[in-house]
Amino acid sequence: MHTINSYSPKFIKLVSRLTRFLEISLRFSVNGIDNIPTSGPAILLMNHSAVAVDGMLLNVRFLKEKGRIIRSLISKNMRRHIFLRESVMLCGGVDANASNALELLKQGELLLIYPGGPKEGLKDDKMRYKLIWDGEYGFIKLALKTWAPVVPIASIGLDENFHLISDGTFINDLLFGPKAFLLPIFRPSRIIPKKVTLHVGEPITFSHPPEASKDKKLVHRLQQQVKDVLEEMITQHIGQ
Repeated sequence: MHTINSYSPKFIKLVSRLTRFLEISLRFSVNGIDNIPTSGPAILLMNHSAVAVDGMLLNVRFLKEKGRIIRSLISKNMRRHIFLRESVMLCGGVDANASNALELLKQGELLLIYPGGPKEGLKDDKMRYKLIWDGEYGFIKLALKTWAPVVPIASIGLDENFHLISDGTFINDLLFGPKAFLLPIFRPSRIIPKKVTLHVGEPITFSHPPEASKDKKLVHRLQQQVKDVLEEMITQHIGQ
């Protein structure tokens, strides 16, 4: 039976060997990695791409350089994809719910969140790098409840390397049944992949007390504040 701490550093190191070709082919790099705390809780926010390998590569890189694991949230609909779900859990993932997220932060963990989720990841080329965060306020409530800083991370390059063909609804329904986690169908957009770089911004801290998480107007305002920061970072680094 899995718990929120059923991860394996040894498995992550194995994954790092298996994904070395990804790091090389994508020329993966991280700017500002020192902005990620090496102790205490923090919420890492990243824009979502259809092929979201950037979070995994960041986890592998941070463990190697700083000796610390980054935890992540797994969509509940991924449960039907047993191999994928088990692999992500061994790499530090937990089932996505407010209770698990809150407990991880209270334990002083780093928690990676893609606020846009699948709806942001499964966007067409015209929506590249767009943040689709409407109604996504959970990470702000978590930050307020735990005093955890929010670290914005702009992932640049991945959106331009793949073209979404289909969200995979038909095939997923056929193989796994309705409401299963969608595995999108995509093709490479370029013969030579564009370099993938993560730009880590400075931590954003809030001075409000934990009970402020119940203030709807404040939560909405802080969410927009964080979104504005990440959008500015993305705009700044696109095309570099």
